Amino acid sequence: MSLVLTSLALIGLMTLPLICLAAFFRRRFFRVTVIGNSMRPTYTPGDRLLARRSDLNNLERGQAVVIKQPIGPSPRAADHGVGPFAIRWGNRRLARSSQPNVPRSRMGHLAVKRVVALPGDPLPQEIQKAFSHTLPERIPRGRFAVLGDNSEGSVDSRVYGLVPEDAVRGVIIRRLP
Repeated sequence: MSLVLTSLALIGLMTLPLICLAAFFRRRFFRVTVIGNSMRPTYTPGDRLLARRSDLNNLERGQAVVIKQPIGPSPRAADHGVGPFAIRWGNRRLARSSQPNVPRSRMGHLAVKRVVALPGDPLPQEIQKAFSHTLPERIPRGRFAVLGDNSEGSVDSRVYGLVPEDAVRGVIIRRLP
């Protein structure tokens, strides 16, 4: 009986550090699977990526990031089909774009995009051109701009404007096998 209890205690002592280590990695890292074509040729549908949880303060231009996409066009604008529509992050209206409506099936999901401008950087021309009104010349504090690597097939800051800092979920570290 004593040998059984000793064995169980030893297994428990060996398992506890593994559980703690797994919990640490789960809080720090997560996995995403690419669905669309917006990051072609860098990432293609089906690619599994490892991401490190992060925030705006730790982003760098050129990094591929995981963001939560906006909820979508305002209901009033969505009824009109194509044309100018308002983008909302939660209850805040952020921007009005002349790009066509974003498919509702993609709204509120995670997306992989490339950081092109951080707070204090000049607003990229390709983003400014997409909007019917004037955006600030520089990226304001608490916002950043993203673009997909496949500019023709990407829903990004040219459609939904500047991304708020609370939309950052993480930074892509590498492709998984």
